[in-house]
Amino acid sequence: MTTEVRQAALEAPRPVGVRRWWPRGSAATDDRPVQHEMTPHRQVQLLWLVTTFAVVAVAVVTPLALHGAKNGLNTDTQRLVPASTELTNTIGNYTAGAAELLIVAQSTDAATRSDGLNELTTFDTAANAAWRNYQRFAANLPGETKLQTRVKLDTQQLSAAGLALLTTQTNSPAAVAAFTAVGDRQHQDLDQIQRLYQARINASVTSADHQFNTSQAALLIVLTMALVLIMIGFHIRTHRVRRRERIQVEGNRIVKLESGLQRALEMAHSEQDCYTLMQNAIQRNSPSLPSEFLVADSSRAHFRQVIITGAEGGPGCPVMSPYDCPATDRGQTQTWPSSSAIDTCPYLRDRDTGPCSAVCVPVSIAGQTVGVVHATGPDHDPPVPSTTADLELIARKTGERIGILRAFNRSENQARTDPLTGLLNRRSLETAVRDLTAEAHPYAVAYGDLDHFKLLNDVHGHDTGDRALRLFARVLRDSVRPNDIAARYGGEEFVVVLPDCTIADAYAVIDRVRARLADAQHGGTVPSFTVSFGLAPGEPNLAFGEIVEQADAALLQAKAEGRDRVILAGQHDQTPDPGSAPKPAPELHATA
Repeated sequence: MTTEVRQAALEAPRPVGVRRWWPRGSAATDDRPVQHEMTPHRQVQLLWLVTTFAVVAVAVVTPLALHGAKNGLNTDTQRLVPASTELTNTIGNYTAGAAELLIVAQSTDAATRSDGLNELTTFDTAANAAWRNYQRFAANLPGETKLQTRVKLDTQQLSAAGLALLTTQTNSPAAVAAFTAVGDRQHQDLDQIQRLYQARINASVTSADHQFNTSQAALLIVLTMALVLIMIGFHIRTHRVRRRERIQVEGNRIVKLESGLQRALEMAHSEQDCYTLMQNAIQRNSPSLPSEFLVADSSRAHFRQVIITGAEGGPGCPVMSPYDCPATDRGQTQTWPSSSAIDTCPYLRDRDTGPCSAVCVPVSIAGQTVGVVHATGPDHDPPVPSTTADLELIARKTGERIGILRAFNRSENQARTDPLTGLLNRRSLETAVRDLTAEAHPYAVAYGDLDHFKLLNDVHGHDTGDRALRLFARVLRDSVRPNDIAARYGGEEFVVVLPDCTIADAYAVIDRVRARLADAQHGGTVPSFTVSFGLAPGEPNLAFGEIVEQADAALLQAKAEGRDRVILAGQHDQTPDPGSAPKPAPELHATA
Protein backbone atom coordinates (compact mmCIF):
# COMPACT_ATOMS: atom_id res chain seq x y z
CA MET A 1 0.00 0.00 0.00
CA THR A 2 1.46 3.35 -1.01
CA THR A 3 1.77 6.27 1.37
CA GLU A 4 -0.89 8.21 -0.54
CA VAL A 5 -3.39 5.32 -0.38
CA ARG A 6 -2.70 4.74 3.31
CA GLN A 7 -3.16 8.43 4.06
CA ALA A 8 -6.36 8.53 2.03
CA ALA A 9 -7.68 5.51 3.92
CA LEU A 10 -6.97 7.17 7.27
CA GLU A 11 -8.52 10.47 6.25
CA ALA A 12 -11.54 8.95 4.49
CA PRO A 13 -14.88 9.62 6.26
CA ARG A 14 -16.57 6.61 7.74
CA PRO A 15 -20.20 5.98 8.74
CA VAL A 16 -21.25 7.33 12.11
CA GLY A 17 -21.41 4.71 14.81
CA VAL A 18 -18.73 2.43 13.41
CA ARG A 19 -15.69 1.86 15.62
CA ARG A 20 -12.26 2.19 14.07
CA TRP A 21 -9.84 0.07 15.99
CA TRP A 22 -6.63 1.96 16.70
CA PRO A 23 -3.53 0.65 18.43
CA ARG A 24 -3.60 0.87 22.19
CA GLY A 25 -2.23 4.18 23.36
CA SER A 26 -2.68 5.78 19.95
CA ALA A 27 -3.60 9.43 19.85
CA ALA A 28 -6.33 8.54 17.38
CA THR A 29 -8.49 7.00 20.14
CA ASP A 30 -10.64 10.10 20.50
CA ASP A 31 -14.30 10.51 21.35
CA ARG A 32 -15.56 9.03 18.12
CA PRO A 33 -19.12 7.69 18.44
CA VAL A 34 -19.26 3.95 19.04
CA GLN A 35 -22.20 1.78 18.14
CA HIS A 36 -22.93 -0.97 20.68
CA GLU A 37 -25.64 -2.74 18.71
CA MET A 38 -25.27 -6.50 18.80
CA THR A 39 -24.06 -7.98 15.56
CA PRO A 40 -26.24 -10.61 13.80
CA HIS A 41 -24.00 -13.55 14.62
CA ARG A 42 -23.94 -12.47 18.28
CA GLN A 43 -27.74 -12.37 18.24
CA VAL A 44 -27.83 -15.90 16.84
CA GLN A 45 -25.38 -17.06 19.49
CA LEU A 46 -27.53 -15.48 22.21
CA LEU A 47 -30.64 -17.18 20.78
CA TRP A 48 -28.86 -20.53 20.82
CA LEU A 49 -27.68 -19.94 24.40
CA VAL A 50 -31.13 -18.92 25.72
CA THR A 51 -32.89 -21.77 23.94
CA THR A 52 -30.34 -24.30 25.13
CA PHE A 53 -30.65 -23.01 28.69
CA ALA A 54 -34.45 -23.25 28.51
CA VAL A 55 -34.29 -26.77 27.12
CA VAL A 56 -31.87 -27.87 29.83
CA ALA A 57 -33.92 -26.19 32.58
CA VAL A 58 -37.18 -27.77 31.47
CA ALA A 59 -35.49 -31.11 30.89
CA VAL A 60 -34.14 -31.01 34.47
CA VAL A 61 -37.21 -29.57 36.22
CA THR A 62 -39.73 -31.84 34.48
CA PRO A 63 -38.24 -35.15 35.72
CA LEU A 64 -37.94 -33.64 39.19
CA ALA A 65 -41.59 -32.64 39.11
CA LEU A 66 -42.59 -36.06 37.83
CA HIS A 67 -40.46 -37.68 40.51
CA GLY A 68 -42.17 -35.56 43.20
CA ALA A 69 -45.61 -36.43 41.87
CA LYS A 70 -44.66 -40.09 41.75
CA ASN A 71 -43.31 -40.03 45.31
CA GLY A 72 -46.42 -38.25 46.55
CA LEU A 73 -48.69 -40.69 44.79
CA ASN A 74 -46.66 -43.63 46.13
CA THR A 75 -46.96 -42.23 49.64
CA ASP A 76 -50.70 -41.87 49.26
CA THR A 77 -50.95 -45.35 47.86
CA GLN A 78 -48.89 -46.87 50.69
CA ARG A 79 -50.74 -45.13 53.56
CA LEU A 80 -53.96 -43.42 52.58
CA VAL A 81 -55.47 -46.18 50.50
CA PRO A 82 -54.76 -48.97 53.07
CA ALA A 83 -56.08 -46.78 55.86
CA SER A 84 -59.24 -46.04 53.88
CA THR A 85 -59.67 -49.75 53.13
CA GLU A 86 -59.32 -50.71 56.78
CA LEU A 87 -61.82 -48.01 57.72
CA THR A 88 -64.25 -49.52 55.26
CA ASN A 89 -63.70 -52.95 56.83
CA THR A 90 -64.15 -51.51 60.30
CA ILE A 91 -67.41 -49.83 59.35
CA GLY A 92 -68.67 -53.00 57.69
CA ASN A 93 -67.81 -55.27 60.63
CA TYR A 94 -69.27 -52.88 63.20
CA THR A 95 -72.45 -52.50 61.15
CA ALA A 96 -72.76 -56.28 60.68
CA GLY A 97 -72.07 -56.86 64.39
CA ALA A 98 -74.72 -54.35 65.42
CA ALA A 99 -77.28 -55.97 63.16
CA GLU A 100 -76.41 -59.42 64.52
CA LEU A 101 -76.70 -58.12 68.09
CA LEU A 102 -80.23 -56.87 67.42
CA ILE A 103 -81.16 -60.29 66.02
CA VAL A 104 -79.75 -62.07 69.04
CA ALA A 105 -81.44 -59.70 71.45
CA GLN A 106 -84.85 -60.28 69.87
CA SER A 107 -84.52 -64.11 69.81
CA THR A 108 -85.75 -66.29 72.66
CA ASP A 109 -84.36 -69.51 71.33
CA ALA A 110 -81.25 -70.58 73.30
CA ALA A 111 -79.49 -72.18 70.34
CA THR A 112 -80.13 -69.19 68.15
CA ARG A 113 -78.86 -66.84 70.81
CA SER A 114 -75.73 -68.97 71.26
CA ASP A 115 -74.95 -68.97 67.56
CA GLY A 116 -75.66 -65.24 67.38
CA LEU A 117 -73.33 -64.52 70.22
CA ASN A 118 -70.55 -66.49 68.48
CA GLU A 119 -71.21 -64.61 65.27
CA LEU A 120 -71.20 -61.33 67.14
CA THR A 121 -67.83 -62.18 68.65
CA THR A 122 -66.42 -62.89 65.20
CA PHE A 123 -67.61 -59.54 63.82
CA ASP A 124 -66.33 -57.71 66.85
CA THR A 125 -62.92 -59.35 66.54
CA ALA A 126 -62.71 -58.49 62.83
CA ALA A 127 -63.79 -54.92 63.48
CA ASN A 128 -61.15 -54.45 66.15
CA ALA A 129 -58.46 -55.95 63.92
CA ALA A 130 -59.46 -53.66 61.05
CA TRP A 131 -59.42 -50.68 63.43
CA ARG A 132 -55.94 -51.56 64.60
CA ASN A 133 -54.78 -51.92 61.01
CA TYR A 134 -56.27 -48.51 60.22
CA GLN A 135 -54.41 -46.95 63.14
CA ARG A 136 -51.18 -48.48 61.79
CA PHE A 137 -51.70 -46.76 58.42
CA ALA A 138 -53.24 -43.59 59.85
CA ALA A 139 -51.78 -40.42 58.27
CA ASN A 140 -52.75 -38.07 61.10
CA LEU A 141 -54.92 -35.91 58.90
CA PRO A 142 -56.33 -32.64 60.26
CA GLY A 143 -59.13 -33.48 62.73
CA GLU A 144 -58.45 -37.21 62.52
CA THR A 145 -57.20 -37.57 66.13
CA LYS A 146 -60.36 -35.99 67.56
CA LEU A 147 -62.52 -38.29 65.47
CA GLN A 148 -60.49 -41.32 66.57
CA THR A 149 -61.13 -40.41 70.22
CA ARG A 150 -64.84 -40.07 69.53
CA VAL A 151 -64.89 -43.42 67.73
CA LYS A 152 -63.22 -45.09 70.75
CA LEU A 153 -65.78 -43.54 73.05
CA ASP A 154 -68.58 -44.55 70.67
CA THR A 155 -67.22 -48.09 70.63
CA GLN A 156 -67.18 -48.28 74.43
CA GLN A 157 -70.69 -46.90 74.67
CA LEU A 158 -71.83 -49.26 71.91
CA SER A 159 -70.38 -52.22 73.84
CA ALA A 160 -72.16 -51.10 77.03
CA ALA A 161 -75.45 -50.57 75.18
CA GLY A 162 -75.13 -53.97 73.52
CA LEU A 163 -74.40 -55.65 76.83
CA ALA A 164 -77.45 -54.01 78.38
CA LEU A 165 -79.57 -55.11 75.46
CA LEU A 166 -78.40 -58.75 75.80
CA THR A 167 -78.94 -58.92 79.58
CA THR A 168 -82.44 -57.57 79.41
CA GLN A 169 -84.96 -60.35 79.43
CA THR A 170 -87.51 -58.44 77.59
CA ASN A 171 -86.73 -56.60 74.41
CA SER A 172 -86.92 -53.09 75.77
CA PRO A 173 -87.56 -50.45 73.08
CA ALA A 174 -85.54 -47.93 75.07
CA ALA A 175 -82.49 -50.19 75.13
CA VAL A 176 -82.85 -50.84 71.42
CA ALA A 177 -83.15 -47.13 70.72
CA ALA A 178 -80.11 -46.35 72.85
CA PHE A 179 -78.08 -49.05 71.11
CA THR A 180 -79.17 -47.85 67.69
CA ALA A 181 -78.35 -44.22 68.51
CA VAL A 182 -74.84 -45.10 69.67
CA GLY A 183 -74.28 -47.28 66.59
CA ASP A 184 -75.41 -44.49 64.27
CA ARG A 185 -73.07 -42.02 65.98
CA GLN A 186 -70.15 -44.46 65.69
CA HIS A 187 -70.96 -45.01 62.04
CA GLN A 188 -71.09 -41.26 61.39
CA ASP A 189 -67.72 -40.69 63.05
CA LEU A 190 -66.12 -43.54 61.11
CA ASP A 191 -67.70 -42.30 57.92
CA GLN A 192 -66.36 -38.80 58.60
CA ILE A 193 -62.83 -40.23 58.98
CA GLN A 194 -63.40 -42.15 55.76
CA ARG A 195 -64.39 -38.90 54.00
CA LEU A 196 -61.17 -37.26 55.25
CA TYR A 197 -59.11 -40.00 53.66
CA GLN A 198 -61.18 -40.02 50.51
CA ALA A 199 -60.79 -36.25 50.15
CA ARG A 200 -57.04 -36.52 50.68
CA ILE A 201 -56.79 -39.36 48.16
CA ASN A 202 -58.81 -37.35 45.64
CA ALA A 203 -56.61 -34.29 46.25
CA SER A 204 -53.45 -36.36 45.79
CA VAL A 205 -54.76 -37.89 42.59
CA THR A 206 -55.80 -34.45 41.31
CA SER A 207 -52.38 -33.01 42.22
CA ALA A 208 -50.58 -35.89 40.59
CA ASP A 209 -52.75 -35.55 37.51
CA HIS A 210 -52.03 -31.81 37.41
CA GLN A 211 -48.33 -32.40 37.77
CA PHE A 212 -48.38 -35.02 35.06
CA ASN A 213 -50.32 -32.66 32.78
CA THR A 214 -47.90 -29.82 33.55
CA SER A 215 -44.94 -32.04 32.91
CA GLN A 216 -46.49 -33.25 29.70
CA ALA A 217 -47.04 -29.64 28.58
CA ALA A 218 -43.47 -28.76 29.58
CA LEU A 219 -42.13 -31.70 27.64
CA LEU A 220 -44.21 -30.65 24.67
CA ILE A 221 -42.81 -27.13 24.96
CA VAL A 222 -39.30 -28.56 25.19
CA LEU A 223 -39.84 -30.67 22.12
CA THR A 224 -41.32 -27.70 20.26
CA MET A 225 -38.42 -25.46 21.27
CA ALA A 226 -35.95 -28.14 20.30
CA LEU A 227 -37.67 -28.51 16.95
CA VAL A 228 -37.68 -24.74 16.44
CA LEU A 229 -34.04 -24.61 17.49
CA ILE A 230 -33.14 -27.34 15.04
CA MET A 231 -35.07 -25.55 12.30
CA ILE A 232 -33.36 -22.22 13.11
CA GLY A 233 -29.98 -23.90 13.22
CA PHE A 234 -30.65 -25.66 9.94
CA HIS A 235 -31.83 -22.40 8.38
CA ILE A 236 -28.78 -20.52 9.66
CA ARG A 237 -26.46 -23.25 8.50
CA THR A 238 -28.12 -23.38 5.10
CA HIS A 239 -28.03 -19.62 4.84
CA ARG A 240 -24.35 -19.57 5.75
CA VAL A 241 -23.52 -22.28 3.25
CA ARG A 242 -25.42 -20.48 0.52
CA ARG A 243 -23.84 -17.17 1.50
CA ARG A 244 -20.40 -18.79 1.47
CA GLU A 245 -21.14 -20.24 -1.94
CA ARG A 246 -22.30 -16.85 -3.22
CA ILE A 247 -19.22 -15.20 -1.76
CA GLN A 248 -17.02 -17.85 -3.32
CA VAL A 249 -18.70 -17.49 -6.71
CA GLU A 250 -18.52 -13.70 -6.48
CA GLY A 251 -14.90 -13.91 -5.33
CA ASN A 252 -14.00 -16.16 -8.24
CA ARG A 253 -15.73 -13.77 -10.60
CA ILE A 254 -13.88 -10.79 -9.13
CA VAL A 255 -10.55 -12.63 -9.27
CA LYS A 256 -11.19 -13.62 -12.87
CA LEU A 257 -12.13 -10.04 -13.75
CA GLU A 258 -9.13 -8.60 -11.95
CA SER A 259 -6.60 -11.05 -13.40
CA GLY A 260 -7.97 -10.65 -16.92
CA LEU A 261 -8.02 -6.89 -16.64
CA GLN A 262 -4.51 -6.88 -15.18
CA ARG A 263 -3.14 -8.95 -18.08
CA ALA A 264 -4.88 -6.78 -20.63
CA LEU A 265 -3.64 -3.54 -19.04
CA GLU A 266 -0.08 -4.83 -18.95
CA MET A 267 -0.25 -4.97 -22.74
CA ALA A 268 -1.58 -1.40 -22.98
CA HIS A 269 1.19 1.02 -23.96
CA SER A 270 -0.77 4.27 -24.06
CA GLU A 271 -3.49 6.01 -22.12
CA GLN A 272 -5.86 5.58 -25.05
CA ASP A 273 -5.32 1.83 -24.90
CA CYS A 274 -6.23 1.95 -21.20
CA TYR A 275 -9.39 3.94 -21.94
CA THR A 276 -10.43 1.41 -24.58
CA LEU A 277 -9.87 -1.50 -22.19
CA MET A 278 -11.87 0.27 -19.49
CA GLN A 279 -14.74 0.79 -21.91
CA ASN A 280 -14.70 -2.86 -22.98
CA ALA A 281 -14.55 -4.08 -19.36
CA ILE A 282 -17.56 -1.97 -18.32
CA GLN A 283 -19.55 -3.04 -21.36
CA ARG A 284 -18.79 -6.72 -20.73
CA ASN A 285 -19.79 -6.63 -17.06
CA SER A 286 -22.71 -4.17 -17.33
CA PRO A 287 -23.85 -4.06 -20.97
CA SER A 288 -26.91 -1.90 -20.32
CA LEU A 289 -25.31 0.48 -17.82
CA PRO A 290 -24.97 4.05 -19.15
CA SER A 291 -21.59 5.26 -17.94
CA GLU A 292 -18.74 7.59 -18.80
CA PHE A 293 -15.19 8.24 -17.69
CA LEU A 294 -14.22 11.83 -17.04
CA VAL A 295 -10.55 12.62 -16.55
CA ALA A 296 -8.84 15.91 -15.78
CA ASP A 297 -6.60 17.56 -18.34
CA SER A 298 -2.94 18.38 -17.76
CA SER A 299 -3.86 21.43 -15.67
CA ARG A 300 -6.11 19.26 -13.48
CA ALA A 301 -8.69 22.00 -13.64
CA HIS A 302 -11.12 20.69 -16.28
CA PHE A 303 -12.77 17.35 -17.00
CA ARG A 304 -12.92 15.78 -20.43
CA GLN A 305 -14.95 12.74 -21.43
CA VAL A 306 -12.72 9.92 -22.68
CA ILE A 307 -15.13 6.93 -22.79
CA ILE A 308 -18.88 6.32 -22.85
CA THR A 309 -20.95 3.14 -22.61
CA GLY A 310 -24.63 2.41 -22.87
CA ALA A 311 -26.81 5.17 -24.32
CA GLU A 312 -25.39 7.47 -26.94
CA GLY A 313 -23.48 10.27 -25.30
CA GLY A 314 -23.38 8.51 -21.96
CA PRO A 315 -24.93 9.93 -18.80
CA GLY A 316 -23.60 13.36 -19.75
CA CYS A 317 -22.53 14.66 -16.34
CA PRO A 318 -22.13 18.45 -16.61
CA VAL A 319 -19.47 18.74 -13.89
CA MET A 320 -16.53 20.72 -15.21
CA SER A 321 -13.73 20.24 -12.68
CA PRO A 322 -12.45 17.58 -10.25
CA TYR A 323 -12.85 20.15 -7.49
CA ASP A 324 -16.60 20.38 -8.20
CA CYS A 325 -17.26 16.60 -8.22
CA PRO A 326 -18.27 15.20 -4.78
CA ALA A 327 -16.71 11.81 -5.56
CA THR A 328 -13.28 13.16 -6.53
CA ASP A 329 -13.43 15.81 -3.80
CA ARG A 330 -14.12 13.21 -1.09
CA GLY A 331 -12.04 10.45 -2.66
CA GLN A 332 -14.81 7.89 -2.06
CA THR A 333 -17.47 6.16 -4.13
CA GLN A 334 -20.74 8.07 -3.93
CA THR A 335 -24.10 6.39 -4.51
CA TRP A 336 -27.13 8.61 -5.16
CA PRO A 337 -30.44 6.70 -4.94
CA SER A 338 -32.47 9.56 -6.43
CA SER A 339 -31.66 12.83 -8.13
CA SER A 340 -34.74 14.33 -6.47
CA ALA A 341 -33.40 13.79 -2.94
CA ILE A 342 -32.38 16.85 -0.98
CA ASP A 343 -28.84 15.55 -0.36
CA THR A 344 -28.14 14.40 -3.91
CA CYS A 345 -25.33 15.61 -6.13
CA PRO A 346 -26.34 18.98 -7.62
CA TYR A 347 -25.13 17.88 -11.06
CA LEU A 348 -27.80 15.13 -11.13
CA ARG A 349 -30.73 17.50 -10.83
CA ASP A 350 -32.82 18.90 -13.66
CA ARG A 351 -31.48 16.62 -16.39
CA ASP A 352 -33.31 16.37 -19.68
CA THR A 353 -33.62 12.60 -19.21
CA GLY A 354 -35.60 13.07 -15.99
CA PRO A 355 -34.95 11.80 -12.44
CA CYS A 356 -32.33 9.12 -12.06
CA SER A 357 -30.02 7.37 -9.65
CA ALA A 358 -26.25 7.32 -10.00
CA VAL A 359 -22.99 5.96 -8.69
CA CYS A 360 -19.73 7.91 -9.03
CA VAL A 361 -16.40 6.09 -8.58
CA PRO A 362 -13.30 8.28 -8.20
CA VAL A 363 -10.20 7.31 -10.18
CA SER A 364 -6.77 7.94 -8.70
CA ILE A 365 -3.84 8.38 -11.06
CA ALA A 366 -0.34 8.64 -9.62
CA GLY A 367 -1.73 9.37 -6.16
CA GLN A 368 -4.06 12.15 -7.33
CA THR A 369 -7.84 11.75 -7.70
CA VAL A 370 -8.23 13.27 -11.15
CA GLY A 371 -10.97 11.17 -12.73
CA VAL A 372 -14.42 9.74 -12.08
CA VAL A 373 -16.49 6.91 -13.54
CA HIS A 374 -20.08 8.16 -13.61
CA ALA A 375 -22.93 5.66 -14.14
CA THR A 376 -26.69 6.22 -13.93
CA GLY A 377 -29.74 4.03 -13.37
CA PRO A 378 -33.50 4.38 -12.90
CA ASP A 379 -34.74 6.68 -10.16
CA HIS A 380 -34.59 5.00 -6.72
CA ASP A 381 -32.84 2.01 -8.31
CA PRO A 382 -29.07 2.67 -8.35
CA PRO A 383 -26.59 0.09 -9.65
CA VAL A 384 -26.38 -2.93 -7.35
CA PRO A 385 -23.38 -3.31 -5.02
CA SER A 386 -21.76 -5.96 -7.22
CA THR A 387 -21.87 -3.60 -10.19
CA THR A 388 -20.42 -0.82 -8.05
CA ALA A 389 -17.65 -3.18 -6.90
CA ASP A 390 -16.86 -4.00 -10.55
CA LEU A 391 -16.67 -0.30 -11.41
CA GLU A 392 -14.36 0.30 -8.44
CA LEU A 393 -12.09 -2.55 -9.49
CA ILE A 394 -11.98 -1.42 -13.13
CA ALA A 395 -11.37 2.19 -12.09
CA ARG A 396 -8.61 1.22 -9.65
CA LYS A 397 -6.73 -1.05 -12.06
CA THR A 398 -7.04 1.41 -14.95
CA GLY A 399 -5.86 4.30 -12.77
CA GLU A 400 -2.86 2.27 -11.63
CA ARG A 401 -1.86 1.45 -15.20
CA ILE A 402 -2.30 5.02 -16.41
CA GLY A 403 -0.19 6.20 -13.48
CA ILE A 404 2.56 3.76 -14.44
CA LEU A 405 2.46 4.86 -18.07
CA ARG A 406 2.59 8.53 -17.11
CA ALA A 407 5.49 7.93 -14.75
CA PHE A 408 7.30 5.96 -17.44
CA ASN A 409 6.69 8.64 -20.05
CA ARG A 410 7.78 11.32 -17.62
CA SER A 411 11.00 9.51 -16.77
CA GLU A 412 11.60 8.71 -20.43
CA ASN A 413 11.04 12.32 -21.38
CA GLN A 414 13.39 13.46 -18.63
CA ALA A 415 16.01 11.06 -19.93
CA ARG A 416 15.59 12.34 -23.50
CA THR A 417 15.51 16.08 -22.88
CA ASP A 418 17.62 18.76 -21.31
CA PRO A 419 16.02 19.77 -17.99
CA LEU A 420 16.82 23.49 -18.36
CA THR A 421 15.71 24.18 -21.91
CA GLY A 422 13.36 21.26 -22.65
CA LEU A 423 15.24 20.52 -25.91
CA LEU A 424 16.62 17.09 -26.73
CA ASN A 425 19.90 16.22 -25.10
CA ARG A 426 22.99 15.09 -26.99
CA ARG A 427 22.26 11.37 -26.68
CA SER A 428 18.67 11.77 -27.94
CA LEU A 429 19.95 13.87 -30.82
CA GLU A 430 22.37 11.17 -31.90
CA THR A 431 19.59 8.55 -31.67
CA ALA A 432 17.28 10.67 -33.85
CA VAL A 433 20.04 11.16 -36.43
CA ARG A 434 20.70 7.41 -36.57
CA ASP A 435 17.03 6.93 -37.43
CA LEU A 436 17.32 9.51 -40.22
CA THR A 437 20.43 7.82 -41.55
CA ALA A 438 18.78 4.40 -41.44
CA GLU A 439 15.89 5.74 -43.49
CA ALA A 440 18.34 7.45 -45.94
CA HIS A 441 17.04 10.96 -45.29
CA PRO A 442 19.45 13.76 -46.33
CA TYR A 443 19.95 16.51 -43.78
CA ALA A 444 21.90 19.63 -42.90
CA VAL A 445 23.53 20.40 -39.54
CA ALA A 446 23.66 23.80 -37.81
CA TYR A 447 25.98 24.29 -34.84
CA GLY A 448 25.13 27.35 -32.72
CA ASP A 449 26.79 29.06 -29.78
CA LEU A 450 25.63 32.06 -27.71
CA ASP A 451 28.05 34.95 -28.15
CA HIS A 452 29.98 36.15 -25.07
CA PHE A 453 27.91 33.83 -22.85
CA LYS A 454 30.71 33.46 -20.28
CA LEU A 455 30.85 37.21 -19.88
CA LEU A 456 27.07 37.35 -19.46
CA ASN A 457 27.31 34.72 -16.71
CA ASP A 458 30.21 36.45 -14.97
CA VAL A 459 28.64 39.92 -15.04
CA HIS A 460 24.96 39.13 -14.46
CA GLY A 461 25.09 35.78 -12.71
CA HIS A 462 24.23 32.22 -13.61
CA ASP A 463 20.52 32.77 -13.06
CA THR A 464 20.55 35.37 -15.83
CA GLY A 465 22.54 32.96 -17.97
CA ASP A 466 19.90 30.27 -17.41
CA ARG A 467 17.16 32.71 -18.45
CA ALA A 468 19.12 33.51 -21.58
CA LEU A 469 19.44 29.81 -22.44
CA ARG A 470 15.70 29.25 -21.90
CA LEU A 471 14.86 32.29 -24.04
CA PHE A 472 17.05 31.10 -26.87
CA ALA A 473 15.61 27.57 -26.64
CA ARG A 474 12.08 28.98 -26.95
CA VAL A 475 13.05 31.08 -29.95
CA LEU A 476 14.74 28.07 -31.53
CA ARG A 477 11.63 25.89 -31.10
CA ASP A 478 9.41 28.61 -32.52
CA SER A 479 11.62 29.20 -35.56
CA VAL A 480 12.52 25.75 -36.88
CA ARG A 481 10.21 23.49 -38.83
CA PRO A 482 8.07 20.83 -37.09
CA ASN A 483 10.25 17.98 -38.33
CA ASP A 484 13.57 19.68 -37.54
CA ILE A 485 15.55 18.32 -34.60
CA ALA A 486 16.83 20.90 -32.09
CA ALA A 487 19.08 19.88 -29.18
CA ARG A 488 21.25 21.39 -26.51
CA TYR A 489 24.68 19.97 -27.29
CA GLY A 490 26.36 21.18 -24.11
CA GLY A 491 26.71 24.44 -22.16
CA GLU A 492 25.64 27.29 -24.43
CA GLU A 493 26.08 25.16 -27.58
CA PHE A 494 23.11 23.99 -29.66
CA VAL A 495 22.79 21.69 -32.69
CA VAL A 496 19.91 21.73 -35.17
CA VAL A 497 19.45 18.91 -37.68
CA LEU A 498 17.28 19.86 -40.67
CA PRO A 499 16.17 16.71 -42.57
CA ASP A 500 15.17 16.81 -46.24
CA CYS A 501 16.42 20.38 -46.54
CA THR A 502 18.79 22.03 -49.06
CA ILE A 503 21.62 24.09 -47.71
CA ALA A 504 19.90 27.27 -48.91
CA ASP A 505 16.65 26.40 -47.08
CA ALA A 506 18.66 25.47 -44.00
CA TYR A 507 20.45 28.81 -44.16
CA ALA A 508 17.10 30.63 -44.31
CA VAL A 509 15.75 28.74 -41.28
CA ILE A 510 18.86 29.32 -39.16
CA ASP A 511 19.17 32.95 -40.14
CA ARG A 512 15.54 33.40 -39.12
CA VAL A 513 16.45 32.03 -35.65
CA ARG A 514 19.14 34.68 -35.30
CA ALA A 515 16.81 37.44 -36.39
CA ARG A 516 13.97 36.35 -34.08
CA LEU A 517 16.33 36.17 -31.13
CA ALA A 518 16.98 39.86 -31.53
CA ASP A 519 13.22 40.54 -31.67
CA ALA A 520 12.57 38.40 -28.56
CA GLN A 521 14.89 40.56 -26.44
CA HIS A 522 12.93 43.76 -26.87
CA GLY A 523 11.13 43.06 -23.59
CA GLY A 524 14.34 43.45 -21.62
CA THR A 525 13.95 40.36 -19.40
CA VAL A 526 17.61 39.47 -19.98
CA PRO A 527 20.63 41.50 -21.15
CA SER A 528 21.08 41.66 -24.92
CA PHE A 529 22.96 38.77 -26.45
CA THR A 530 23.44 37.24 -29.90
CA VAL A 531 24.12 33.83 -31.42
CA SER A 532 26.48 32.54 -34.10
CA PHE A 533 25.92 29.47 -36.26
CA GLY A 534 28.02 27.22 -38.40
CA LEU A 535 26.12 25.33 -41.11
CA ALA A 536 27.28 22.15 -42.87
CA PRO A 537 25.48 19.96 -45.42
CA GLY A 538 25.16 16.27 -44.76
CA GLU A 539 27.09 13.96 -47.04
CA PRO A 540 26.38 10.23 -47.47
CA ASN A 541 30.00 9.21 -47.02
CA LEU A 542 30.45 11.20 -43.78
CA ALA A 543 29.43 10.20 -40.28
CA PHE A 544 27.27 12.51 -38.19
CA GLY A 545 30.20 13.37 -35.94
CA GLU A 546 32.29 14.49 -38.93
CA ILE A 547 29.48 16.70 -40.21
CA VAL A 548 29.16 18.27 -36.73
CA GLU A 549 32.91 18.94 -36.79
CA GLN A 550 32.51 20.78 -40.12
CA ALA A 551 29.66 22.84 -38.69
CA ASP A 552 31.76 23.52 -35.58
CA ALA A 553 34.61 24.73 -37.75
CA ALA A 554 32.21 27.05 -39.59
CA LEU A 555 30.99 28.30 -36.16
CA LEU A 556 34.56 29.13 -35.14
CA GLN A 557 34.93 31.03 -38.39
CA ALA A 558 31.70 32.96 -37.59
CA LYS A 559 33.12 33.84 -34.19
CA ALA A 560 36.34 35.01 -35.79
CA GLU A 561 34.54 37.16 -38.34
CA GLY A 562 32.58 39.13 -35.71
CA ARG A 563 29.83 36.84 -34.32
CA ASP A 564 26.02 37.21 -34.74
CA ARG A 565 26.07 35.54 -38.14
CA VAL A 566 25.65 32.24 -40.02
CA ILE A 567 28.66 30.80 -41.84
CA LEU A 568 28.49 27.89 -44.27
CA ALA A 569 31.23 25.31 -43.96
CA GLY A 570 34.03 26.08 -46.45
CA GLN A 571 32.91 29.72 -47.10
CA HIS A 572 34.04 33.06 -45.68
CA ASP A 573 30.86 35.11 -45.77
CA GLN A 574 27.32 34.85 -44.55
CA THR A 575 25.68 34.15 -47.87
CA PRO A 576 25.56 30.65 -49.40
CA ASP A 577 26.81 30.05 -52.93
CA PRO A 578 24.21 31.66 -55.24
CA GLY A 579 24.66 28.87 -57.69
CA SER A 580 23.75 26.17 -55.19
CA ALA A 581 21.12 27.98 -53.17
CA PRO A 582 17.49 28.19 -54.34
CA LYS A 583 15.17 30.87 -53.07
CA PRO A 584 14.91 30.97 -49.27
CA ALA A 585 12.09 28.86 -47.92
CA PRO A 586 9.09 30.75 -46.57
CA GLU A 587 8.71 30.93 -42.81
CA LEU A 588 6.84 28.00 -41.35
CA HIS A 589 4.58 28.07 -38.33
CA ALA A 590 6.47 27.22 -35.18
CA THR A 591 5.73 24.23 -33.07
CA ALA A 592 4.75 24.56 -29.47
